Amino acid sequence: MRAMMLEEISNRLGQPVTDQMIVEVNDWIAGNNGKPTWHQMACLRAQLLDRGCEAEAVETYLDQFHDLLAAQTRPRLDGLTKGTSAQETWRVPGAGELLNHLTERGFHLHLASGTEKAAVVRELALLGLDHWFGDEVSAPHQGDPAFTKESALLQTCHKLGASPQEALAIGDGPVEIEVTSRLGGWTLGVAGHEDNRQGFDPWVAGKLDQSGAHALVDHYTPASEMLEWFLAGP
Repeated sequence: MRAMMLEEISNRLGQPVTDQMIVEVNDWIAGNNGKPTWHQMACLRAQLLDRGCEAEAVETYLDQFHDLLAAQTRPRLDGLTKGTSAQETWRVPGAGELLNHLTERGFHLHLASGTEKAAVVRELALLGLDHWFGDEVSAPHQGDPAFTKESALLQTCHKLGASPQEALAIGDGPVEIEVTSRLGGWTLGVAGHEDNRQGFDPWVAGKLDQSGAHALVDHYTPASEMLEWFLAGP
């Protein structure tokens, strides 16, 4: 997404990419993280218009992004589908163990994502994580801009007869961290590098910290120690 936005801005302005452009685009993405991708594309269009540039429709940018994303992820998904790539290769280290621990302790698991629901459900299955969530998946359908992670959290709590103060949010996006923290829940920010899932990404860690994360990790090992911290509650 970042590369796509920077290329579009650079082309429209007729200027090379600058450090300031990179900072601004990172902030746009972070500010809309966890929301349907429609919002990031709407932000790109609005920023171009503010700079006096012509811009494509939001839906055009959305289609372009999905095409780029599919081209990037297809080799990984094909490898998982054909069995030539191990599930653990693409899981955050310790994810399965952590989900097992949470389930055994009676946590109700729900996954909320700003990615298209069909893609989320497919990837959960390919990664061998679907049995932990079943139908408990909230995500936008066909880019529905009305979807929010806050509504997903509140609806799940209502269905369970629970309070948001009883919620534990684990995620790499500022939105789920900010929402759950603001509503009195317990939050764990995942700020590992996307390429190798080891070590902290300082930029991601900073955004999650600003959003109210109670703690930060780069992966989920050892999961048993995390469980003790979760059970302490906010």
